[in-house]
Amino acid sequence: MRATLIVAGQELRHHFRDTRALASNVLYAAMGPGIVLLVSLSNAGAGSRRAALLLSMASVFALVTAVSGGMSLAMDTMAGERERRSLVPLLLTPVSRLHLVMGKWIAVCVLGLGALFVTVGGFLAVVWWQAPIGWVVLAQLGVWVLLGLVPLALSGSALHLLLAARSRTSQEAHGWHSIAMFVPMLAGMFLVFFPAWIGQWWFLAPLSTSTRLGSAPCAARA
Repeated sequence: MRATLIVAGQELRHHFRDTRALASNVLYAAMGPGIVLLVSLSNAGAGSRRAALLLSMASVFALVTAVSGGMSLAMDTMAGERERRSLVPLLLTPVSRLHLVMGKWIAVCVLGLGALFVTVGGFLAVVWWQAPIGWVVLAQLGVWVLLGLVPLALSGSALHLLLAARSRTSQEAHGWHSIAMFVPMLAGMFLVFFPAWIGQWWFLAPLSTSTRLGSAPCAARA
């Protein structure tokens, strides 16, 4: 376990040295709350309807952030190291491959969860300012984040790490990751605009569950 944490710490320190990549992660995480803020300022609807609209939009952006938060680190730590020819020497070290993979996955998860919490915190600040919600709805959103988005972020980090490991170059990894990002985007938009189409089978898919839980408080308020 100690070797795994050492690998994770080294990956995070290496990534945080690149201020441009770190700034890009923060901007992408804050983009969703920024868009929701602009929509809230241009919308003159009633409080409950405004809250429903804002939370519906927030659920889609939070869903995408949960899956894509650690994407940049996953590409750099696998495909990037292979392109820089530093992956093979790393595999020749006394550290087992399991510890290496687990350490890289933990690092990607830390970055992904950080982006997710920035996005969710921004959404809560915007919604609380523009359309205050009750404590019951706030508790439901907390359950949605813990049981829906956090596991999704961990799974998304593993998926991006796998795609990066199977890619020979960063450009190839970027292409696969871009294709993978269409799944949560299309699913989230479909579930928000056509909630009646999904019936009662939504609980079978974690992706649908997180969006459904995020929009449930909206329906209760509206």
